[in-house]
Amino acid sequence: MKGNSEELVSLGMDVILAKGATVASVHQATTTIPIVFVSLPDPTVETLVGSFSHPVGNITGFTTYEDGLVGKRLGLLHDLSPGITRVMYLRSRQTGAATETLMKRVVESAQATGLSVVDAPADNHSDIEAAIRTFASSPDGGLLVAFDAFTLVHRELIVELALRYRLPAVYASRKSAGKDGLCSYGFDQDQQFREAAFYVARLLSGAKPSELPVQTPTKFQLSVNVKTAKALDLTISPSLLTAADEVIE
Repeated sequence: MKGNSEELVSLGMDVILAKGATVASVHQATTTIPIVFVSLPDPTVETLVGSFSHPVGNITGFTTYEDGLVGKRLGLLHDLSPGITRVMYLRSRQTGAATETLMKRVVESAQATGLSVVDAPADNHSDIEAAIRTFASSPDGGLLVAFDAFTLVHRELIVELALRYRLPAVYASRKSAGKDGLCSYGFDQDQQFREAAFYVARLLSGAKPSELPVQTPTKFQLSVNVKTAKALDLTISPSLLTAADEVIE
């Protein structure tokens, strides 16, 4: 990735739009070309922007970080399956300050809800299957799936295994609910790209990254799959169905 980033910078771009895991390598490759990022966990943790309100250097953009998001997903999981006492947090094995900070938030939010957490970092197909199979061998468990590139790539496998082992699960991506996942709650990624295009236009018109605050998600989507709930013998409350932006029958 580093070589690709350096090649991109060598082309003399006026602005670079970077997503997720590519952001750090692009930022390492240039400190002068303005960079707009999307789908990035808390960038201040990775010392990329200094602060949300006044970014430093040549980078700004749109983060996936939202302080109450993990707690909201855990609350949905508990509402869908009130009997759970344990939660497995399935995520990429990728490490770093942002990962550690998010894991801390997961544990704190779970404890506040009276749930214990099993951290399940994974590298591949086998890791995912082994983690879910082992966790499901004990009762009263639920699955919380992280929002990262790894879980998005493997979303169909994760959904399939959650159904096979009868684990209620809440996902960060609507694409999972649309693939027979029980429930998803997350930010509208399309909206972030639209807003990022506006930032790019501002920069091309002469604005500086420091003049464009880092933005947190403002639009969220709740999807509930009624068919999957029935398969898991779960009853979805009328209030949750009313609150859902999308009900999949």
